[in-house]
Amino acid sequence: MDRSFVENNHRQLKRLQAFAAQVTDEELVAPMPAGWNPASVLAHLAFWDHRALLLIERWQKEGFNESPLDTDLVNEVTRYFFVNLPPREALRLALESAEAIDQVLAALDQEFIESMRTNGRAVQVDRGRHRGNHLDEIERVIGKSYSASA
Repeated sequence: MDRSFVENNHRQLKRLQAFAAQVTDEELVAPMPAGWNPASVLAHLAFWDHRALLLIERWQKEGFNESPLDTDLVNEVTRYFFVNLPPREALRLALESAEAIDQVLAALDQEFIESMRTNGRAVQVDRGRHRGNHLDEIERVIGKSYSASA
């Protein structure tokens, strides 16, 4: 079984941590398309990582069940709240949630991961892909790159 997701999750977590260490308050509130800003995008990441964490915890206790939702609607509804969060709090939540889900995913056994991929399609194990895509968007808006080596 391919566990490259663990490495990608870790790589993108390090990138998020580097971003957190370097980003300014002004950059966190720079306007982005569709009414978002970097801080609200970070809250969005925190929400989806935390949701994944809670679903995995539930599945471990109760077994797999459906968890359908309209992601576009959820993103639209939550944006209203996310843009109103204090920017540094959104950043803290993104870091905390990413660290927590990455730790849980890395510790899961292969059988559970396979069952998740089959029965728990509501959670993508490669959280780094989502994180990386949004960090790319943020970097384009801000006009600079944040790397773990900086």
